[in-house]
Amino acid sequence: AVPFVFYKEDNDIMALIDLMKMHYGSGKGPSTFKLPQDIEDTLSKTQLPYLKKDSDDAQVDPHLFEFFVYHKMYRRLDKGLLCCNESVSYCDIDHDLISDALVDDVEKIANEFGYPKIPIYCDERLDAALMTLDSTWNRTTKRISDGENLAFNIKEMKTGEQQDWSLGYDSLNKLDDAFFRRLSQVEIPSIMMYIGDHIGMWRSFTHMKTRYNKKKTPIVLAINACILSDAFGIGIEKMAEMSDLNYNLMRSTHEDFMRIETLCAANDMVGNLIHSLPIFKLWNIMDDKMLADADGQKLATSESTIQSRYSKKYLGKSPGLSIYTLIANFVAANAKNIGLNEYEGHALYDVIQGNKTNINIDMVTGDNHSLNKLNFVILDSIDVDYVPSIKDIKDAANNLYSVK
Repeated sequence: AVPFVFYKEDNDIMALIDLMKMHYGSGKGPSTFKLPQDIEDTLSKTQLPYLKKDSDDAQVDPHLFEFFVYHKMYRRLDKGLLCCNESVSYCDIDHDLISDALVDDVEKIANEFGYPKIPIYCDERLDAALMTLDSTWNRTTKRISDGENLAFNIKEMKTGEQQDWSLGYDSLNKLDDAFFRRLSQVEIPSIMMYIGDHIGMWRSFTHMKTRYNKKKTPIVLAINACILSDAFGIGIEKMAEMSDLNYNLMRSTHEDFMRIETLCAANDMVGNLIHSLPIFKLWNIMDDKMLADADGQKLATSESTIQSRYSKKYLGKSPGLSIYTLIANFVAANAKNIGLNEYEGHALYDVIQGNKTNINIDMVTGDNHSLNKLNFVILDSIDVDYVPSIKDIKDAANNLYSVK
C-alpha cells in the first residue's frame, strides 16, 4: 500500500484512507464494505446522501465512497497537505531536509563550499531583506506617484474610485541588419567543423569502453553528422541517406561515442569559447549582472524511456520529454531531462548548480512553470537573484504586501 502522511495528526482524511487500506488490503471485496458509525458521523450531512444509491439505504455505496475518498485525497495532494514520502513530486519537504546533526556544523560546511549566507540566513539575512523590501517599496511607490517612473500609465477614474494603471511598452524599432547582410552564408556543418577543430572539441568524445576497443577517437566527419542528426531530429538513418556517409559507420559512432557525458563536455567547451569572445558581454541585458533564463522544451522521443510521458497538449499521440535548459546570452549553459509530468521549478536549482561552464549566473528568470516560493529562498542563499517573468502583472500586483 502507498504510505500517505497528513501534515496534522488525527485528521479525518487519514481515517478514511486507513479504513480503505484495512478493508481491501485484507482481500475483501466492495460488497462486504461497511462504513463504521464513528467515521460516518465525521462526514458532512449534506454530502452523505450523495454517497448512497438510494436515500433509504442504510449503508453508503462502496464505489461512490471510494471515489469520494480519492477526490478528497486529490485536493489535499494538490494543496500540499497530504504527502507521500515514497514519491518524488509529492513528498513532504521535511523528508528532504538534512538532519539536525548537520545543522550544527552549518558554518563549517557553508564556508567550505563558499556560501556564507546560509548560517546567518534566519537572522541577519532575513532582517536585511526586509529592510531592502521596505526601502524599495517606498522608493517605487514614490516615483510612481511623482510621475518619475514613465513606464507606468496612471488613468484617473471617477470620483471615489481607485486609480487604474497599465504598463507602457517600448516601441518597436526597425532592426538594422546591414551588418549581417554583408556576411557570407556558411553551412551549419562547416561552422561545427570549424569550432570543433578550433577548440579541440572532438577530444571530448571518448569511447564508451576504456579498454579493449579498436577506435580510440571517432572519425570527425561521422561524429559531426551524428550530432546534427540528433539536433535536427532526423536520426542517423535519414542522415546517412542524405549524405555520402556509410550508415554502419554512423551507427557504430553513435553507439560508441554519443553519450550524455561526452555531449555535455563538448557543450561546455563551446560555451566557454563563446564566453571568452568580446561580443559576449554586449549581449548582457543587465550591465553588471549575468541574467539567465530557464525554460523547458517539449520534444518527442523516438524510443520509450522511463521518463517519457504522453502529453496531448504538447506532443499529440507521441511520448516525449521536457528538456529544461539554462540559457545565458544565447549559450546553453546547462540542461536537464525531466518528464512531462514533472514540475520545472523543482529542477531550477539543479541546472544552476550543475553549470560547469565559466559563465557565472547572477540572476535567473523563468515563466510561471518555474515559480514557487522555495526557489526565492534557495537561490538567494547561493547569491543568485530569482526574477521570474510574471504572466499577469496586475494579478500579481494585487498580492504584493509590505511588512510594515
